[in-house]
Amino acid sequence: MGEEEIKSVERSEQDEGGSVLSPWEQHASVINLPRYDYRTPSLLAETSRSGFLITCPIKREKSATKEAISILEKFCHLGDSEVLEPETDAARKRKRIEGNEIEHHGEVSEENKAPNLHVHQSPSNQKSTLSLVKLARSGLILLTCAADTQIPTVDVLSSIFRSLECKDLKAPLWCHRIFPFQETCILKEKELCGVVTNLCNDYLTTQGNKIEKPIKFAVGYNRRGLEQSKEPTVLDRNQCFSVVAKVIKDLAPDAVVDLNTPQMAVLVEALPVSGLPSGSAIAGVSILPSGLITAKPRLSVKALISDANPKKS
Repeated sequence: MGEEEIKSVERSEQDEGGSVLSPWEQHASVINLPRYDYRTPSLLAETSRSGFLITCPIKREKSATKEAISILEKFCHLGDSEVLEPETDAARKRKRIEGNEIEHHGEVSEENKAPNLHVHQSPSNQKSTLSLVKLARSGLILLTCAADTQIPTVDVLSSIFRSLECKDLKAPLWCHRIFPFQETCILKEKELCGVVTNLCNDYLTTQGNKIEKPIKFAVGYNRRGLEQSKEPTVLDRNQCFSVVAKVIKDLAPDAVVDLNTPQMAVLVEALPVSGLPSGSAIAGVSILPSGLITAKPRLSVKALISDANPKKS
């Protein structure tokens, strides 16, 4: 490679502010992946979010992320994911120019005012509703919705399965399972009880007349990355089951546990979000109908394809 070619490559690996991009950012720019949203972990402790936790092969997270976004775009009407990053020198210069224009030409409308963050968006300028969150474990992808956005995540997964069954959607290569959580909460008894109560109330209100009585339910709890936790504030498996079962029994006294053929399943998934304080944990919670779950070998959301082993690259 000649000297001019080397300089050309070096220039292409710099952003508009002149700093060299990290390997992840270089890779993301090539295959059109969003960068991690580092603001979300702290916000998850304050506000509940919906979203999707996706399992994939280790070291295939980038391929699975691209595949997952492509699938979800079809059913969530997301458009291209936006990327938020610290404001660059070029963006600050543009704001100064726009500020001078305001002085000469008067006020501009709210939509034309420069934001505090530099936003890269698709040509359609459509705002993304999902953020890619960095996790502390491999083989997982976490996409969360904006706090002011409501996506019917369970309905989205149902639509994905229907499209797979009728061959309208190509079977994924890298995404094994998509867990559609409806809310998040701190993994403590009081917070979990509140979220499960809200979700169960909604589910029984909308689906109660369609469910055969007595209601058969099951509870699944996946402590991803928390198996060895000794923190007293983090719920163990028995505590989680007890909290969820009590909520359901209070709302539907005749409900019975059925681990083999449940009509509804309350799934609690610990989200191993990177950057959380020691001793704290965030869980994604969802209530799924029987058509989206498998009971054996353990209670879980259904795999997207019958053979979860992806093709070798």
